[in-house]
Amino acid sequence: MDGLEKMLEGYPAFLSIHEISEVLRNDVDAIRNRLRDGLLPGFQPIGLRWAMAKSELIDYLRSTRNTTNGTLTGDAAPSRSVDEILDEILEPYPNFLNVPEVSEILRIDPAATRVRLKEGTLPGYQPTGQRWIVAKSELHEYLAGTHNSRTRAKDHDDEPDSEDI
Repeated sequence: MDGLEKMLEGYPAFLSIHEISEVLRNDVDAIRNRLRDGLLPGFQPIGLRWAMAKSELIDYLRSTRNTTNGTLTGDAAPSRSVDEILDEILEPYPNFLNVPEVSEILRIDPAATRVRLKEGTLPGYQPTGQRWIVAKSELHEYLAGTHNSRTRAKDHDDEPDSEDI
């Protein structure tokens, strides 16, 4: 465990925008803008606030580390894919998660999780007619689709190619 991992070990797997702001020592609005613009890696599930995987924050900080001559050691490109990061976060959970487990991952109240399941904005099943379950693979796919690197790619798909102009 290196210094960054040690400093962040008390933080959850997904950090809220306020926790990101605390670590980066910047105001929440600036962090929100950087997340929205894709300058910081992050997730924004439908109807939820921005979040960042702790491992992505560590990778991002490492990529912005200066050297003794003042140059940066790397660029802000992630060292791991979104799928690898989500695999790591979801690994300890069972193949089907209950509402409290999904709420823990999304860092929202269980009532808010149930609302999103009922609305269909979060994939899930209600096999007994009462309790909801969520397939880990579908939660993975859902979260991956909310990462700003993928949503930026979708936005750019809508732009006309130079050949189309």
